Amino acid sequence: METSLSNYIHNSRPQNILIVDDDELVLESFEKVFKENSGLLNVEKTTDGNHALKMLTDREYDIIITDLVMPGIDGIQLLKKAKQLQPEAEVILITAYSSYNSAVDALYFGAADYISKPIKAGELKARISRAVEKREIILEKRSKLLEMERLFYTVAHDFKANI
Repeated sequence: METSLSNYIHNSRPQNILIVDDDELVLESFEKVFKENSGLLNVEKTTDGNHALKMLTDREYDIIITDLVMPGIDGIQLLKKAKQLQPEAEVILITAYSSYNSAVDALYFGAADYISKPIKAGELKARISRAVEKREIILEKRSKLLEMERLFYTVAHDFKANI
């Protein structure tokens, strides 16, 4: 029996996920996997890389899942642009044409994961939960660093005032 993403995701707000693949069947199969977790996930999808770029300028996404080989903008180009527009987003590349070079490129340009098709539902859920967890850790770390900077500034300011 498949486990639900609710076993993995303990975030208080739904995760915004963008799926980009030129194959409608892939989009439909991913949608079925995510359907049971509709309270945890807000899923949007598109078959067009250019449309995905527009979507990235209109809304913030937690997770972006994109095919590597697509007409027009490929997955690596979309990954690069996504990281420019939304650096905190975790990008997962999927491909039926996996190679060592494309995997290295994907990770070099900031992909959270690289998955070969076909993808089993359980594996997809586990990879997404890992990406969500990684993103939450990064955001928490960033928040703690900002808090420490504010505290340092306050202490330094108070120290300077007492001199």
